Amino acid sequence: MIHDRLPAPVLARLRHAKHLGARSLKHLRWGLPLVRGPLFEPYFVWKQRRNPQTFPREKYAGEWFAQDLPGRSVLAGEPVPRRIFVIWAGENPMSQARVRNLEEIRTVNHDLEIVLVTPDTLGQWVLPDAPLPAEYANLSFVHRADYLRCYLLHHHGGGYIDLKRPLHPWRGAFERLEASDAWLLGYTERSRLNIPAVGGELYRDLRGSSQQLFGYGGLIARRHTALSSEWERRARAVLATHGAALEAHPGNDRGDSTGYPIAWTELLAHIVAPLTWKYQDHVLHDDRVLPELRRYM
Repeated sequence: MIHDRLPAPVLARLRHAKHLGARSLKHLRWGLPLVRGPLFEPYFVWKQRRNPQTFPREKYAGEWFAQDLPGRSVLAGEPVPRRIFVIWAGENPMSQARVRNLEEIRTVNHDLEIVLVTPDTLGQWVLPDAPLPAEYANLSFVHRADYLRCYLLHHHGGGYIDLKRPLHPWRGAFERLEASDAWLLGYTERSRLNIPAVGGELYRDLRGSSQQLFGYGGLIARRHTALSSEWERRARAVLATHGAALEAHPGNDRGDSTGYPIAWTELLAHIVAPLTWKYQDHVLHDDRVLPELRRYM
């Protein structure tokens, strides 16, 4: 065979080149979706908006998000509290960027009540008949904020924004929700690539319905709707499932400590994505509540 007649150094170089070629091909296969996704995103946006996907209740009949909770009737014109919750759930100090973002939120929405919820002020918002779950104390600061977003919107209603710079005033979005009989208002998910990795058929279906879903950095909600009730019920169920592991391995600020059991999006996107798909006829899409998603740390 030819390689038996080649000098050893040449043969070594050829084998190395073959290895590099195979590795490059593998990386290309891995990386192609990351390039292809943004490249073809306009096509998928157009396709989804032209043919929105109906939530297939029979297909997901056995899943948690198909189990409806009764919700109260909502009439157009029902007042929505003109406040925006901002959450800083840890005892650590805010970065200067976060402080600037908070001031920008107050400036841009000077005609709305801005409520900063911290460990020192949280007690003012926790209801006697709806205490926080026992697992809350062991959550990472990020997951505390994820849970409080649900709790505050469900029990009190109003708006929520991440500690990020707002791109628009929110008054018009509040007025739009209030004039409708919708339950929740948010900005449209920016890309299929942001869909939470829930796995299986649900993941594929959510990617195919991403234009019907929300991002979660800016929301306005009516309280005690079926959607918010199911959101909180599922969040509490997730916490209960991880209770023992949280006790043994409590979270740090970002939830990347050894043994911490809750995945990054498990308390938020994993829950809200299927619920907003199911209740798409009861939500409004409005990009006025979209915050700046970069350079916010």
